[in-house]
Amino acid sequence: MLPGAAFSVVTFAIAMFLLGLASRQLSRLHQTVAEWFPRRERALATGIFNSGANIGNIVVPIAVPTL
Repeated sequence: MLPGAAFSVVTFAIAMFLLGLASRQLSRLHQTVAEWFPRRERALATGIFNSGANIGNIVVPIAVPTL
């Protein structure tokens, strides 16, 4: 969503840089789950932190009109 809000080449470059940082952190989350959780619990842990994006997609359309 951030690159869509860009209004110049510079702001687009900054938005893409921030998007790259965020996606790098996502791969770090998978590595952290692999280190902290036993093999049998990794799928559940990954599903829980991945569900945050889906919950946000449900909550935001409800919450934004009230703002």
